[in-house]
Amino acid sequence: MKSIKNLIVPAAVLLALIVFAIVWFAIPKKDDEPEVSDEAKNVLSISCEEIARFSMHKKSGEDIIFVSETDAELGTQTWSIEGSGMEISQSAVLSYVSMLSSYTATSTIIEPDSLSDYSLEDPDYTIEITKEDGTVETLYIGSYTFDSKGVYFMLDGDPNVYITAKLKRDYCDKTLNDFASTKILELDLSEVTTVEFIRTSDNTDIVTVPVEKNGSFEHPGFDVISPLECPASERYENLVEFVAGLQVTKFEDIPESDLSVYGLDDPAFEFIFTMDDGSEITVSLSLNLGGKYYGTCSEMDGYFSISEFQFNGVETPLLSLLDTYIADYEASEVSSITGTYGDDTFVFELNVNGTMGEAGSSADLNYRNAYVRVSEGGRTYAAILFDTITGMQYSGIDVDADPTLDPALTFTIVTNSYQIITIDFVERDSGSYYVFIDGEYTGFYVISSVLFSNGGSDLLNYGAWSAYELTVEAIDNSINGIYSISDSTEETSEEGSAEVSEAA
Repeated sequence: MKSIKNLIVPAAVLLALIVFAIVWFAIPKKDDEPEVSDEAKNVLSISCEEIARFSMHKKSGEDIIFVSETDAELGTQTWSIEGSGMEISQSAVLSYVSMLSSYTATSTIIEPDSLSDYSLEDPDYTIEITKEDGTVETLYIGSYTFDSKGVYFMLDGDPNVYITAKLKRDYCDKTLNDFASTKILELDLSEVTTVEFIRTSDNTDIVTVPVEKNGSFEHPGFDVISPLECPASERYENLVEFVAGLQVTKFEDIPESDLSVYGLDDPAFEFIFTMDDGSEITVSLSLNLGGKYYGTCSEMDGYFSISEFQFNGVETPLLSLLDTYIADYEASEVSSITGTYGDDTFVFELNVNGTMGEAGSSADLNYRNAYVRVSEGGRTYAAILFDTITGMQYSGIDVDADPTLDPALTFTIVTNSYQIITIDFVERDSGSYYVFIDGEYTGFYVISSVLFSNGGSDLLNYGAWSAYELTVEAIDNSINGIYSISDSTEETSEEGSAEVSEAA
């Protein structure tokens, strides 16, 4: 009896195992993981030329719908935003549509049971592509893969889930601002009466007028009319041309409460274009913040940024934005130059055909031939004197000064067309001089080395009056029309050394 009882428990366990096995094999089961194929596969390929309408629906965010129109004669395709007249960048739209209308799968998940694992049960993005022949392709973009290297997507009517490049989903995140034309302005400078440039960092505020250059306003020059009068430099011309045809890098979504963060509550730079109809167009910019200038324009709503690599010159020192030559003439344009400093006066007469080096050209200093050369076949001292005087440049700006015309030094230039230009230098302090032209203070000054700098053997480093003294020295000491300043310098140095030795 005891042995029978001992068999009951094992028999019960065995019976339970048999029942479990019958149930296990009787009920059909599904695999835990769907089948996956890692074979690359071209899933969808539609060229932009085939597309009439491209629709991007976002579960969260603004939908984007582009429509295309093809010119039958030219065969060109133009894109626009459906129901909007917004100017858009054709290249940006073409890149977007091209990216999202063709798909190559790196892996295929075959008929998975649950789409929620891939964010495809309620897709983040639904793309509908209507072709020119009326057929429609719909696809759904889901989440990134676990390693963030790919993204899941499906085609409507296809039970499989595919993995493709993550860049596809990145493109889905674009907004309408990403397609706005980055060309904000395209001003005709012949219709501009004045351009005002304001910079707060150094209180720059200059007003300029465009002037014809090479007989055209296509790339005009500019003359400064306030607070001083002079031509602007090519740097200023390039700066204004860029702003007049302003193309930004990116449109920025900046809330009003953050304007101060981006330097737009008090702009660092302003360009004000006054048009010939009296209207004004203003471009305001921040300082360079992290490689970008943030800005606004009166011709648009919202804000933008410009990369520092795209835009430069706005921080150029004021003097470099101006043409700083005091009397920029070619030798063939000038008849004579008279100079006066204290009790000393010279008359420099020129008869130049083309350049000073051409045959038949001549120059006399105080009625003596100034065509003395620095070496055999070398440059003449006449050319050095002329280039030094006409190459004088302003050293700085002092528009607040009101000096009295009491010249320490004067140059008077007479052109071959009988124009007379008088340049007076009035002492400003021990190291600089105010500059007057034809009796009017220019608002500029020069440092004394512009007038009085003895460059020794460096013939490019002479002041204007010092160049006159050098030319007189060359005429007085020339031998067969040659005077070597380097030899003279060496002799002076040797004499000085001898004197020191004798004293010792």
